[in-house]
Amino acid sequence: MKLGAQNKTASFLGDEREWKGSRIEMVDVDGRDGGVRIRIEGTGLGTVEPVKWKTNPIDERSGLYTTTFPFSLPEADITNLLTLFVEMDFLTITVPKDHKPVRSETIPGITLSSYLGVSHTVEKYASQKVDRFDSISGILNGLETKLVPLRDDSKWEEEGWRPWAGFSE
Repeated sequence: MKLGAQNKTASFLGDEREWKGSRIEMVDVDGRDGGVRIRIEGTGLGTVEPVKWKTNPIDERSGLYTTTFPFSLPEADITNLLTLFVEMDFLTITVPKDHKPVRSETIPGITLSSYLGVSHTVEKYASQKVDRFDSISGILNGLETKLVPLRDDSKWEEEGWRPWAGFSE
């Protein structure tokens, strides 16, 4: 792909051959309702971690719980996803600072890391309209829908649900 040096994201990611060393992460979790964390390596390997408010059937404690579903994207899909970041010039997305958040509003964030291990994160309030960010997050959220099987709470232990440790994981 040749988008030239005018595109900061293309320069950040380097040559397409170096994209296998990149990483995408999206965290969109609300302290009341849960959400999702998605990690995708440039190799196409990744995990989807749904975070849900649940009651543990073993000890009957309620709280945010998560489990991990590994997946692998075909090379063409990961190339298309990283191409989207370049086409949207992710590194130049700006979020207006004058937004008045709604009480308890979530702040979804997307992080793009280069093969050099350098990361760039964009975060916004959920109710803010930031077209390029929303396009990318829509694609990433679509992965969760496609990759996470329907939940069967009777399989609590087999599915490995555990208390969610929060944003520091």
